[in-house]
Amino acid sequence: VKKRPVLYVNLERSVASLARRESGIRRALGVSGPSGVQYLHTKGASLSSVSKKLRAFTERNPESVVFLDSVTRTGLGSLKEDETANRFIDIMHRCAPTWVGIGHTPRQDQSHLFGSQMFDAGEDIGILLASEEHQRTLGVGMKVVKANDMPKGRMASYALEFDELGLTAIRKAQDTEFPKLWELEPRTLHQKVMDYLRDRVSGTATEIAAATGQDRGNVSRLLKNAELFAALPKQGREQPFALKADEAE
Repeated sequence: VKKRPVLYVNLERSVASLARRESGIRRALGVSGPSGVQYLHTKGASLSSVSKKLRAFTERNPESVVFLDSVTRTGLGSLKEDETANRFIDIMHRCAPTWVGIGHTPRQDQSHLFGSQMFDAGEDIGILLASEEHQRTLGVGMKVVKANDMPKGRMASYALEFDELGLTAIRKAQDTEFPKLWELEPRTLHQKVMDYLRDRVSGTATEIAAATGQDRGNVSRLLKNAELFAALPKQGREQPFALKADEAE
């Protein structure tokens, strides 16, 4: 891991809002002192009007990473027009060697960025962000949907825990904790059972079927594969299973 200068270009939110959000993140991650993230607060301004400041920062910091919040607030024109998308991509490429644009998806289709298909064409890496809320815990899933020079890999999911004061913890989510997130990541019965047992250590066919939404008979048949699963001492009439040691790693 290499530290790099970070500039967060804020076209959308108040200064106080971002300060509060960063404070919560630092608290949750146990980071004391300043984060080192620099901000360019220009709420209501267009991307064109701040591009000179943006370019000046990246020239002073050639290894920097720029976050733009958000694509929908750039003021370049209708997002449905190819010209708008191409202009946005061109400006960002001229201003920053490495940048991340935060955008919104259409209400009826969450598989891509709202607007022209040229937004998708102009990105090297596309990450779909989804969430699921359980009381005071927010599940966040991130799935790579486009990758020009890297493998897409498996969706990463995290749990953000809140109290009445705000964000308190960020941790890796268990695969069975936020089932709706995994609708973005089609998995086989084999993968679902393996993931369940990695999270919970052991489980019966009934428990696994209920947690994964799979047919109990199919789960039971799969668990009989002695190369993958080990039968544990019975609990009444129920037979619990665990992963073989080499599969649990």
